[in-house]
Amino acid sequence: MDFLKGEISKLKTKTAASTGSNSWKNRSERERERQEQYDREQKEIERKRIEKQAQKFEAINEYEKTYLETAEKRKELVETAQRKKEEEEEKKKLEAEMDSHEGNPDEETAETSKKSQADGADITLTHFDTLKEAEKSFKTYSLSQKSKHCYAWAKSMMHEWKTEVKLQEDQVDQHEYQKIKQRYKQAQTHMKPLLQLLITENMNSAILDSIYAIAVYCQFREYLEAHSKYLELAIGNAPWPMGVTMVGIHERSGRSKIYSSQVAHILNDESQRKYLQCWKRLMSVSQSRFPAAPSKSVA
Repeated sequence: MDFLKGEISKLKTKTAASTGSNSWKNRSERERERQEQYDREQKEIERKRIEKQAQKFEAINEYEKTYLETAEKRKELVETAQRKKEEEEEKKKLEAEMDSHEGNPDEETAETSKKSQADGADITLTHFDTLKEAEKSFKTYSLSQKSKHCYAWAKSMMHEWKTEVKLQEDQVDQHEYQKIKQRYKQAQTHMKPLLQLLITENMNSAILDSIYAIAVYCQFREYLEAHSKYLELAIGNAPWPMGVTMVGIHERSGRSKIYSSQVAHILNDESQRKYLQCWKRLMSVSQSRFPAAPSKSVA
């Protein structure tokens, strides 16, 4: 027996020396080593994947940067070409006008002068020294003077509105800018009947008095007063509901006190409603372009 035990011990020693020490590790140790090796491989794969993704994003960013630079340059070239074209056309137009005046200094006839006046080319905005002086003109100015003042103020505010629209082109996104531009164009269309009435001096006197007062107050940056005048014009100041004078078979005791100036004119027809709403927008443009103290401004 002792001989057999000695031989078995020799064989075990020889086998361990030839196969290494791993053969005698238990299963949990071998599983832990395998798991550690697997984790190292997965981390390496993840690192390579992240590096590849970072390179991809960097390439995309570089492409976008190059594309934006190219688009900006293209836009600048188009704008420069358009500007040069407009300048050349303006220059040619001025040269043609100068040549025309040099050749025929007295060519303008009475009909041309009348047409120019009809287009409002010679109408300028009246400037008052004080608000008190301006308020006196509410009663002293004639229908023609008020019409011309309102026309000039409306054209001035439309020009300011156009300037404001252009300034917002680079401040808002394209979709919002198109909405702002469309609102301005719509106001231009709705204002045409009013401007025509002012030019031909056929405006209703009650409406003209109100819009003239609004224009004067906006001129002096008295926007609260202008807003009050607009509300008086839009909804009236009668003690009864708008436009209602007879609601039963008996006449009201205060019916005689309801005059035409106390009934809302803005509801008379669709055209009036549109251009008076545009007048309100011009008040907002005036307050935006020429701000006043908070106590005089409409929130």
